[in-house]
Amino acid sequence: MSAVIRRFVWCALLATTLGACEASTSGGDQVAVIDRGGSAAVPGTAGSASASGGSASGTGGAPELPECLTCALDECLEPLSLCGTDRCEPLITCLAACSNGECREKCLDASDEPLVVAASSCLRASCADACEVSGGAAIAPSAVLAQAEAECKVLQACAPPILKLSYGDLAGCIERLSILPNWRFTLPDTGVTEDGLAACGEEISTLDCAQFYSVRVSRGSCIMPGTRALGDACIDAVQCASGFCPAARFGCATCAPMPHEGDVCHAPEECPAGLYCTATSLAAGACVVPAAVGDACKAGRPCDQFLACVSGLCAPVAATKGAACGSTTASPSCDYRKGLTCSSATTGTCITFVPVALGASCGLVNGEFRVCERTGQCLNGTCSAKADAGEKCAATGPFCQIPEACIDGICVGVPENMDCFLTEGGQ
Repeated sequence: MSAVIRRFVWCALLATTLGACEASTSGGDQVAVIDRGGSAAVPGTAGSASASGGSASGTGGAPELPECLTCALDECLEPLSLCGTDRCEPLITCLAACSNGECREKCLDASDEPLVVAASSCLRASCADACEVSGGAAIAPSAVLAQAEAECKVLQACAPPILKLSYGDLAGCIERLSILPNWRFTLPDTGVTEDGLAACGEEISTLDCAQFYSVRVSRGSCIMPGTRALGDACIDAVQCASGFCPAARFGCATCAPMPHEGDVCHAPEECPAGLYCTATSLAAGACVVPAAVGDACKAGRPCDQFLACVSGLCAPVAATKGAACGSTTASPSCDYRKGLTCSSATTGTCITFVPVALGASCGLVNGEFRVCERTGQCLNGTCSAKADAGEKCAATGPFCQIPEACIDGICVGVPENMDCFLTEGGQ
């Protein structure tokens, strides 16, 4: 969507509050005046109408936006557009109704939704004087949102049923998937930069569906080493000069050398991107490159995602409705990217899963497989809400919201305590 159209959309929204709004390119070569009724006219053309008492003939007759909103549409159009009118409408209409900085401060602090917070932080960073509010850094640079958008668009193209089930829509996906990269961007001694995020987003956007889901693809542009030396405390690889921190999600560890294929591992986090840890609960394993389609597979050499080991060779899992599936067949599972699941753990057929809302029955019901939408989880045959940060969780459910992690039976969001990050030598 062009900048002109995006600005036009926001002006149409503002017209309901301000009476009219002027939408133009930064160069002023395309201008539209939108009146309170939502109709639009291009000044200087036949049919142009007046708005808010002013003539709509020529740019001089267009009503002026308050300085704060003019700055918002000039400097923060991208985060506002990613946020969308459904999420950021309250923010913009609140700012439009304010006549002083104290009122606008309350508008900027009114929501904790990540995309709204990102738009608000852009306003503080770029429009503090115009809006008469306290300044600050943009806590979610446009590059963070752009990387999340790139990932969500590939997900939307490759697995639309999964995007709908997990996030609801594209905007919901961007909101959730921007949390971790934004957190990494703010970590002490991080190697994450806006240029690095842009390069990562560009690489992700070039991946085909098989590459997007493959463990074999390391996404080299997304590895951004930090400045901490070997042995220094870390919570994420972006803090380490080696590019590797063997920490479980949101846990403390120390920067370590980058593992290689064949190195011993005990848990998934002990292998870097591109490698898979074969460890089990009973024995240590090794970091290995998963086998691709047609490659030999065996114990200790598993197949890549969405592949099954059939007669010693990796083959795609069943991907058509009605195909045989289950542990006694050639395909133990079905390709859920296609909206399919297996009707039986042992001998069944691939069936389409049906999204259902909170409170509905879930699982295999009357011959159809019902899956809980977005924030729901299937517990005891009923869709219930996933746990939020601070609430109880378990490996078998309740599960945590994305991207929170279940640690010691409690859902943990991105950490706010920086002690672990700043202590050298580990804990």
